[in-house]
Parts: sequence; structure tokens; C-alpha cells
Amino acid sequence: MNVLVTGASSGIGKSLAAHLVCQGHAVWGLARRAEELSKMEQELAHEKGTFRWSTGDVRNQEDITHMRNIMRQVSFFPDVFYLAAGVFPNDTTPCFNFSLFRETMDTNVEGAMGVVDVFLDECLEQSRGHFIVLSSIAAFRPNRWSIGYSASKAAVALAFRGLQLVYRSQGILCTVAYLGPVDTPLWKWKKSFLVANKEVVARKLAGLLYSRKETYYVPFVSTFLFRISQCISDRWYAAIRRIIVR
Repeated sequence: MNVLVTGASSGIGKSLAAHLVCQGHAVWGLARRAEELSKMEQELAHEKGTFRWSTGDVRNQEDITHMRNIMRQVSFFPDVFYLAAGVFPNDTTPCFNFSLFRETMDTNVEGAMGVVDVFLDECLEQSRGHFIVLSSIAAFRPNRWSIGYSASKAAVALAFRGLQLVYRSQGILCTVAYLGPVDTPLWKWKKSFLVANKEVVARKLAGLLYSRKETYYVPFVSTFLFRISQCISDRWYAAIRRIIVR
């Protein structure tokens, strides 16, 4: 399959892109750091699949459109879109920082929706396309370290669920993947059995290529425990979480 992965130069996006190439897929990565993408291209040169890339910021529609135009020149059109670009800044210390809040919303929400906007018309013309956005269990709870992160993950998840209602009958599938804690540069707290290895999570996410699921929770243990904890208040949940992760 032809696959687009945003946020492909680090974290889950990088692991996912590499795993898909090793499986034999044609992957196109988008990220801001050209040196990391070029290094990936060299490392993956002898795998079963192929890795091509574009530099760009998902917050910039011109960058996304430029990437699409390059794809057209080489007759590449994605069958599946993994929207993995994301940020998790601390926007509450020492006090609420609106600039960081806005950056989080722009990257995590508008960045994903911008990719949909650029490619949706062609997907509708072909009556096919699978958009997979990486949300988080943080979408269901406020976060004392990043107000914007939880808000953005909730917003993008609901947006994709809305897209699913509108476009599934036209051959377009939109999946929300709710992730629990994963050991990536975004995870700044202590490690525990609840924090999953990013390579394991990448393999799980790669399985969505052939799935028709609208929602997906990964890894199982942390997301299951989180879901059954929703009967307690935000205040108690925050207190328990602080004990676990600190």
C-alpha cells in the first residue's frame, strides 16, 4: 500500500514509518527535520518497501499542498494516511501560556485536519481513503501540565468521528486511535509497566491498514484501566496519576 505518515522524523511516527517500510509498503514521510528524514531514507534503503519524504510543517497548508503536488509528479497517492504529528508542551508553568496552548491546538488539531482538507477531494473522486489520527486517552481527562494537549486530543478525535459520520458511505474511513502512555520524547515522567514501548505500539497501529475499525485503543492494559477509572472525579484521577507518574 501507499502510506503517508506525518510526524515521521521522531517518536511513534518514526517507528511506524520504519515498520511499514520493513513490511513492504511504500511510505511517504512528512516532518520538519530534513536531516532526520534523510537519515531514515538511508537506513531503510535495503528494506522491502520504499521511503520517500517531504519537509514541511503540518500547520502550514502550503507545505501540505506542496507535498501533494510532488506526489502527483511521481504518481504517488496514499491509500492510508497516518496523522501522527503532535506536540505536548507544558502550558501551565509558571502560569497559563496562551501561545503554547495555541501552538498545541494548531499542530494537533489543525495539522491533522489540514491534511484531510488537502487530500479529501481526490479521495472522494476515487471513493477510497483511510485517515487514521493518533489521539490519546488524555482526550477524556484534563491534564494539569498541558491544558492544550487534552483539549486538542479531544477536539481532533471528535472531528474525526464527525468525518466518519459524513463520509463513510462515500468510501472514506476515518479512524481514531486512542493511545495510552508510550515511551517517546513526549513522555517526560517515570517509566512503569503502564508505559508502552513505541515499537510495540507502532506494530499495533500498522495493523489498522487492513482494519475497518472506527476507534482503536492501544496499548490494552493502560487504556483499559483508564476507561474503567472514568467513574472517579477529575480531582481524584489527577491525584492518583501524580502518584503513579512522578
